[in-house]
Amino acid sequence: MNDKPVVVSCELHWPFLNKPNDMSGKYQVDVSKLSSKAVEVLSSMGIAVRNKGDDRGNYVTVKSNNPIKPVFSATDEVDSSLIGNGSKANAAIKPYHWDFKGKQGTSASLSKLLITEVAVYDKGGDGVAIDMDDVI
Repeated sequence: MNDKPVVVSCELHWPFLNKPNDMSGKYQVDVSKLSSKAVEVLSSMGIAVRNKGDDRGNYVTVKSNNPIKPVFSATDEVDSSLIGNGSKANAAIKPYHWDFKGKQGTSASLSKLLITEVAVYDKGGDGVAIDMDDVI
């Protein structure tokens, strides 16, 4: 099985990048709106791609015990609290093989998250897209 990361173009949903999710106790994000090619490659790695018929389309949930630090470039860090549903990104995903209490499986591991367009988190639920190339 190939353990090399694959980079997928995606949209982020339910980003808990700088604080743990109350339900899982982990930092996590749904990497969604995956292309059919991304679904094919991730599935071939043993990663289960889900689709619940909502606006996420095909997606995988990546979780971490540590904060997820997104970047705009190799050197710039982003304030994770600004990243909301609908933010666009390129995510480097690789399989993570686990064995816990007699059960085994493969989950998605996030190697790097490059934000390409931010939809600012808004407690009212409406994200506002920001094009980071329009800096003045």
